[in-house]
Amino acid sequence: MKHTNISSLIVAVVLSGMLAGCAANEIKKQAVVEHWEKSTAEAKLSTVENLIEQGQTAEARKTLEKCLAAAPESAQAHFLMGRVYFIENRAAQAETSFDRAVMLDETLDAAWYYRGGVAFLKGDDALAMTYYQKALSLKPVETDYITAIAQLYMKTDRNEQAQLLLEEKLNQQPQNRDLLLCMAELTHRMGQVDQTMALYERMLRINPKDAQIIELLGYCHMTQKDWDNATRTFERLLEVVDEAARKESILNTLALCALNAGRYGQALKCYDKLSLLRRDDAEVWLNMAQAALGAEVPKRAAYSAQKALQLKPSWPQAYAVLGAAQYVQADYDAALASFARVCDDNELGGFAWFMTGRSYARLGQTANAETAYKKAGDRGANSPLVERFLKEKTKAM
Repeated sequence: MKHTNISSLIVAVVLSGMLAGCAANEIKKQAVVEHWEKSTAEAKLSTVENLIEQGQTAEARKTLEKCLAAAPESAQAHFLMGRVYFIENRAAQAETSFDRAVMLDETLDAAWYYRGGVAFLKGDDALAMTYYQKALSLKPVETDYITAIAQLYMKTDRNEQAQLLLEEKLNQQPQNRDLLLCMAELTHRMGQVDQTMALYERMLRINPKDAQIIELLGYCHMTQKDWDNATRTFERLLEVVDEAARKESILNTLALCALNAGRYGQALKCYDKLSLLRRDDAEVWLNMAQAALGAEVPKRAAYSAQKALQLKPSWPQAYAVLGAAQYVQADYDAALASFARVCDDNELGGFAWFMTGRSYARLGQTANAETAYKKAGDRGANSPLVERFLKEKTKAM
């Protein structure tokens, strides 16, 4: 019996040791698995960032859910989940994720920046500024943080503070495109158009083919009514843009600038090209008619004006140009018929009556001419057409 008891005891001890060993091994195995899952989760975060950048937010969210299940204390994972929610316009969930991210890691500058974005969307400018400045304090050279603060200063009419901030940062990064662009926006907002254009020129010295900046510079020239420089700028833009739809839009703007600059031949060539792209655009045909009249091609002007009228019947502007073209060709009866369609127009009536008087005078009908001139005086003959065609064509007419 003693022998049996001793044997049983030995077996029990051995089994106990084996079970303890198995438990220890299981614990070690579980620890290894958990460590592996956490490591895998962290490794997947770079993939998640790529998914977010590619707009695949649904896939990014699925991956992040798995990452957070394996590593619930990962500040980066919470931040990226916040970005997904932010993109999906789920502000409350985004805010919760960003809050959790900075709670886990106060040095996560991007999370502070996005917290600022959420606060801004909620209309809390003061809180947004606090968060943006916290992000900038952690990463003082980050362009997005600088411009966000500058934009918020501008929004709250603190232009001088925006200017001081941008000047300080531009001293450190004098060729930073985004900072220069933000400064240009600020100077334009302050009415300092010359400084705005100087900044655009500075940016173009850094990158002469920057299409966005060339276009902005062109529009500045347009607002200043500097049509010659506007024309040259949009010519430059046309050379650096490849996309067909963009080229068409730029060509239209270039034609308008050339027309206003009195470069009628160039404008006519532009509208020639546009007419092939926009055959049913009455505006293109009317502008072509004006360019042709300015370029002293009255037959072409009459034809283009008639095309405009086919597309937009009874259009006073088209009849005014048609009448002017007919007058230049000495077809005074036809001109009278065209101007008769315009005399009651509020904008062009004065011009139409004045040209009606001239047409009657050419036909030797002095009394009718005097009556028309009187009506022109009563209506006022001030119009862009008078400036563009009458004053420039006084000798010819």
